[in-house]
Amino acid sequence: MNNRKKWIISFIFLIGVLSQIGFFISDLISLRIISFVCGTSLCLIQFSKRSFHYSSLWVIVVLIFSGICLDAIKQGSIGELDSLLLIPPQIGFALALLNKKVFSRMLLWAFILVAGYFIISMLIGVAPSNVLVGRSANHVSTVMIFLGCLVYGRCADENKRFSLIPALIVFMLSVWALGRGGIIASGIILVGLFVSKRRRARFDYYFIGLGVIVVGIILFGDIRINFNLFHKSFSFEKFSSKSAIEDPRILILDQYKEKLNLKTVLLGFDRDALEEIFPLENMHNSFLAMHFRFGMFAFPIIGLMFYALVRSLSKNKCFFILLLAIYVRAFTDTILLPTGYFDFVFYFIYVRIMNSSRYLVLRKKITKNPKMPTLLPAGNQ
Repeated sequence: MNNRKKWIISFIFLIGVLSQIGFFISDLISLRIISFVCGTSLCLIQFSKRSFHYSSLWVIVVLIFSGICLDAIKQGSIGELDSLLLIPPQIGFALALLNKKVFSRMLLWAFILVAGYFIISMLIGVAPSNVLVGRSANHVSTVMIFLGCLVYGRCADENKRFSLIPALIVFMLSVWALGRGGIIASGIILVGLFVSKRRRARFDYYFIGLGVIVVGIILFGDIRINFNLFHKSFSFEKFSSKSAIEDPRILILDQYKEKLNLKTVLLGFDRDALEEIFPLENMHNSFLAMHFRFGMFAFPIIGLMFYALVRSLSKNKCFFILLLAIYVRAFTDTILLPTGYFDFVFYFIYVRIMNSSRYLVLRKKITKNPKMPTLLPAGNQ
């Protein structure tokens, strides 16, 4: 592919991903339509080039398709099949990444633009709960964790050096956004990548120290940010004073287990049961949501997801860290498969782990002159 075509595909990818994130933030349906058009266009382009030789991806997609069809039959409504429309755009974004049709700098630009929006909102005193329209504040961490995994996943895919600054930004914004799941998942990314770096430059230590200071200001300060975690949030209080047994998400798991029988294990639940089991109609768990809708088809999907996690531990520790962070975040909110938001990030990392060994072996020599820009020189690893 010549440079011009790659720029066109990269531009379509960037517009599509930013539109999808914009919809997630603002709930403007026009942005969802733009993202759908961009993602589906990329899917059709990859199919026209026959660039879709990823068997592990199609296994997951077929299982999701089967689960959606089962859900439609179970609910007795063809309208349930509208979830199928969420799949092609996500496949398009994933295939563009897997086939290396997107410039790495586009991923970094997307990260910078979205992180910049959240950071400016924080500095001018916008409350985390007001940053996202119609969503809880802790979904700030959802957006940033997936974007961070996208940037670092591409670095791992190309065996390039990386800076810890994006991970630090993800962690800082997750703390600001209050949710424990986001804080833990972003902490896994930051600490995991720091530990996994073979050689840490002075900059790494400087910015880890700076991160501790900034997070301290967010936690204990009220300087310009108009934010005092002890006063306004439930996040730190939950960490410090509440046991895991009292957590609403643990109670949801207990309620779910009580409702299980042979029929529901195999077929999942009717939509009418949603309010009975989950009074707020939010399962707060992507894995429960999968089984709730897909029944028996959820088991092989979840099995493959965790097989990929185990496989990545011995093949590429960076992918292991990113996948673990995604799963931790998915365990506390319904954000994965098939939501139509950030599934493509999971597909990209999952396929790289499962499909081809040449992308899994860490090279002993890191690229001396990486083409992908970083937010700060990372030094020698």
